[in-house]
Amino acid sequence: MAALVDQAADTGADLVAFAEMDNTDWAANPWQFEALNGPTLTAMRAKARQRGLYIVCPLLTLEDGQRYNSSVLLDRQGNVAGHYHKYFPTHLELNQGILPGTETPVFETDLGRIGLSICFDLNYWEVGAGLCANRAELVIWSSMWEGRPHAHPLGDRVWLRHGRGVHPPRHVRGPGRARDGKPQAPE
Repeated sequence: MAALVDQAADTGADLVAFAEMDNTDWAANPWQFEALNGPTLTAMRAKARQRGLYIVCPLLTLEDGQRYNSSVLLDRQGNVAGHYHKYFPTHLELNQGILPGTETPVFETDLGRIGLSICFDLNYWEVGAGLCANRAELVIWSSMWEGRPHAHPLGDRVWLRHGRGVHPPRHVRGPGRARDGKPQAPE
């Protein structure tokens, strides 16, 4: 993950977002839970601070003895700006003891108000309604789903990690405005 952050930072990215549970060793055991001060976030916090960018790091967390499928937003100084717990875990996740989240927080950043969402949550109106109510301007949706990405891009300085290592990080060019003010498709 650190090498991908470096690669994105070298192109001038302001934000790097990883796929759901991207830190997991799928061959050995996909159900690896970490504390918020565990090895993955410790390494990613150092990388965010070193490279001066935001990182969205989805992982399985263990908080006060409770299991969650989480997405953590790290700020440019490497601090935890906030985290989100998957609102609608799948039956497989529930069978692993993962609890559902209860909030749809939005985090104030110099890039705008960022909300987080995870995979299966996309199917339920409650998550989108909560993010809208909290005035999210950008939603980072981290998923293991190999489907076509739907991005709410910030412009040409956002990198998304899509898929389970099948695709390299993609540089996302967001839609702009033509001279007549009408939306213009990405190049």
